[in-house]
Amino acid sequence: MSKRQGYTFEAEVQAGLELAKPVMWFKIPDGKSMGIRTPLKVPADFIYTFDSMCTIEAKHSKLQRMPWRNFKVHQIEWVLNNPRSAYFIVGFTHKRSKRVFLLFADQLYTFLDQFDTSIPMAAFEETCIELTRLTGRHNPERPHAFVQLDLSLIDSILSQQRPQYNLPVHLYLACAK
Repeated sequence: MSKRQGYTFEAEVQAGLELAKPVMWFKIPDGKSMGIRTPLKVPADFIYTFDSMCTIEAKHSKLQRMPWRNFKVHQIEWVLNNPRSAYFIVGFTHKRSKRVFLLFADQLYTFLDQFDTSIPMAAFEETCIELTRLTGRHNPERPHAFVQLDLSLIDSILSQQRPQYNLPVHLYLACAK
């Protein structure tokens, strides 16, 4: 996957945040977006407040699966250690299919046990909530595509997550493949 495509997907998530109107939101800069090399490990792409403070990490794949190598270990640790305030938004653009899913800590934990090298899109279809991805023709004020976020629904799901997950040892092996 090209890094440019990942940043394009992040822009769609950012546009969705702008339209969802949380109390406050912020794009967390990383070293690559600033054009510098830094040892700083940023756990998420966005932080926002709605009923509580939450973080989002956006992941993208052009395949019909999400390789574990697209995830960084510290990002997975962040979501598993903060299941009531952190989650992934996962986007797939395979041929003409463009789909977006929410991935919470409980699903991530299950996927870590079930899949060794990548998570098939079918697993997302079965267990994750699919978000609507709209293009500019659906909203003339936004000429580019965006991900439609229902922050009240997301907040209610986050509140039902377990307080913390024990980190599986094989996580490090899965992400290194």
